[in-house]
Amino acid sequence: MKPLSILYLEDNDMDVELVESRLDAEKIEHRLTHAKTAQQFVQLLQKNAIAYDIMLVDYSLPGYDGLSALKKAKAVFPDMPVIIFSGAIGEEIAIETLKQGATDYVLKHRISQLIPAIRRALLEKEEHRKRKEAEEKIQKSLQEKEILLREIHHRVKNNLQIMYSLLNLQSRQIQDDQIRDTCRGCKNRIYTMSLVHEQLYLSENLSSINFKESIEGMINKLFKPYLLSRGISTKLQIEDVFLPLNISIPLSLIVNELIDNAIKYAFPDSRKSTILVALRPSGKKSYEIVVQDNGVGLPASIRLEKTKTMGLHLVNLLVQQIEGKARIQRKNGTAFKIEFPFQNP
Repeated sequence: MKPLSILYLEDNDMDVELVESRLDAEKIEHRLTHAKTAQQFVQLLQKNAIAYDIMLVDYSLPGYDGLSALKKAKAVFPDMPVIIFSGAIGEEIAIETLKQGATDYVLKHRISQLIPAIRRALLEKEEHRKRKEAEEKIQKSLQEKEILLREIHHRVKNNLQIMYSLLNLQSRQIQDDQIRDTCRGCKNRIYTMSLVHEQLYLSENLSSINFKESIEGMINKLFKPYLLSRGISTKLQIEDVFLPLNISIPLSLIVNELIDNAIKYAFPDSRKSTILVALRPSGKKSYEIVVQDNGVGLPASIRLEKTKTMGLHLVNLLVQQIEGKARIQRKNGTAFKIEFPFQNP
């Protein structure tokens, strides 16, 4: 075991000898470096701070005080244990030294308490080192997992976009309009999911995405040509809310299906057409998503929970997946309103 390395700031040589004799009496092998002045202390500190195991600092020095020495020591080496070893000091001063980072303080007339104080300080230092080392390992592990998770999202996004491209190529060879439309719906769903994974891959926060950005990206990529060609305008009333993956993917797919449904069926005439997508809090622990059009309206015979159409059947399943409740309003067009549990952090 290597000798205990001590830096001792003390202007009285007799006190230094007293400390060394106490260490010898306790059979503590040591190497004590004595700084008699503040200048010597600062020089030794800046040159060899890493070499010392512990510091002893007298509080009352000519033209200098222990509190200033303590601040210097902590500025150079914040993890170094520092014990104030001094004559009579008031309780307020002792408390202030502890606030400034001193490990302990011992009065010189109670020198028998010095060695236990040193041992406690060294034990605390070792525990702090182990705790810091463990925290660094955890942080490193988290960083590695984050990199892996980003890579997973990136690969999922790439695979989904490959599927999208393959379906896109295949659909060009399809002559049947109904089959081609079904293929387009599949492509849109795949792209919607890939967009969420792409946002997670690019985001600083791997646990959630900005839903507003997700919907804007989906509309611009999938529906903009159809909206422009048919003169349909879109309005977004979505707060900057961040949704986790288990909500953002189902909710994005729901919006995709309902916009697609509105484009295909809501505007057979030449009316001024509008589709609204809104997301807002509906309580302390829930949100409401609304997809509304001013079209001809959904027939009263169509009920979401009993529909046989693929798109609305999928919407119903996705609403159940996010534990939501859906209702349809058929006034001045059609409004799908879906309330789901979510508490914004």
